[in-house]
Amino acid sequence: EQIASFSKVPAGKYDFRLREVQPYTDTILDEGHLLITIKPAPWLSWPAILFYIILGGLSVWLFITSRIKSKESKLRLSVAEQKSELEHRTNEMNKSFFANIAHEFRNPLTIISGPLASLLKDGDIPPDAHKKLLSISASANSMLRLIDQMLDFNQLEMDVLRLCVGEHDITHEITRVL
Repeated sequence: EQIASFSKVPAGKYDFRLREVQPYTDTILDEGHLLITIKPAPWLSWPAILFYIILGGLSVWLFITSRIKSKESKLRLSVAEQKSELEHRTNEMNKSFFANIAHEFRNPLTIISGPLASLLKDGDIPPDAHKKLLSISASANSMLRLIDQMLDFNQLEMDVLRLCVGEHDITHEITRVL
């Protein structure tokens, strides 16, 4: 029994012919043939190739989609950072404006309070006018305290103002305010 072996034969239909030849005379004694069909490798079949194309297309689609989402995410982050920066700048401008306006109110009130205090110390003022000057002085001092509180708040916002702790008589402070 003899064996015929063929490797790396491409897919297709083949007619395998076998001849029995008499030795030394080359006379054909018998002849036969066998039809052989070699199927393509499963990974080279049309369904496999179609699967590869679909898989490749899906991979490209997923890659493009992920890139688009990544760019959208970066864009949203950039917009959020710009918005935050704009809000921060606007807030800083508002604080600066607020402090400037408070200083603009404080200066005239301080100028009014000085002569008012010296008028109150003057003993030649009639009692009725003295009472009115006391009322004006109390209002001016109240406005100065409010403006000082606004400036303190602005300094607190800017983290400039530090807490100062100390012992005080609260009853004296309450009676002074009331």
